[in-house]
Amino acid sequence: MKKLYEQSPEMQLSGKCQLRHVKCTHHKGYLLEDLSMIKSGFYEISFCKSGDFLFRIGQKRHFITNGDILVIPPDIPHYFTSSDLVATYYDFITVWLEKSYISNLKSQLPALKESVFNIDTPHLLHTTNKLCNFEEEFETFYREYASYGELSETYACGASTCLLVKVINYALKYSNEFIEIESDQTNQIVRYLDQHFLKEIGVEDLARTFHMSKSSLNKFFQKQLNTTCHQYILKKRLALAVSLIRQDVPLKTVAVQSGFGDYSSFFRAFKKMYHISPTECQADNEKLKKIKHYPGE
Repeated sequence: MKKLYEQSPEMQLSGKCQLRHVKCTHHKGYLLEDLSMIKSGFYEISFCKSGDFLFRIGQKRHFITNGDILVIPPDIPHYFTSSDLVATYYDFITVWLEKSYISNLKSQLPALKESVFNIDTPHLLHTTNKLCNFEEEFETFYREYASYGELSETYACGASTCLLVKVINYALKYSNEFIEIESDQTNQIVRYLDQHFLKEIGVEDLARTFHMSKSSLNKFFQKQLNTTCHQYILKKRLALAVSLIRQDVPLKTVAVQSGFGDYSSFFRAFKKMYHISPTECQADNEKLKKIKHYPGE
């Protein structure tokens, strides 16, 4: 499993700063193998700018997409793997906060120990559909952090505290959107879909399989996975299609092997998701490399 700092030039930049309390990195690209996120002794707050993938925290898997914020306490194994990906493109900004720094903050920020936002428990916060500017907040933090040189530690400690307060306030305001990561049911449903996404799976069929009502299942997908059953399956199929196109598989064969009933359905879905046609991708390998995985509309 590769370490994060081996994946990206941006990571090497922040590594030169030799900071004690706060570190910030921006990592993005196409994941070709397992990527570990853990940095021993640090709390981690990550913002997903772009991507659709399954993220493993311990033995559990959770769907991560644009606008999601992950909060992970120290020394809990977490990573995303190529075998679990819905899409291979990822774009993350991550802030690491050292344990002693958080310990000092706990006396000043009681909310860090509240049930809604207990920073010692892994959490996932969906922000995609809310009026907020977390992407700008994280980008500004990283940009200024990387440019402050010797003053980075002074700046980063103050700025990271402000960013953490904004995340806490958001979590308190939208407490139903802030999910403590503990549901085994998520693993079960995701594992089932990963094994059967090439088949015709309706919401009713899935609900019966897991002894849930259709309404409960729809609510589950929105809250736990921040997507719909249909969109999750569609993204899995299209990610497979991209992989097959990279292997020079004929497009009509790609459509069949990725679970689409006919080429026209595949063509429409591909172009809507990636804003480029499969024909253009096949003809121009550079365009294929630049595909980013947009959230389904």
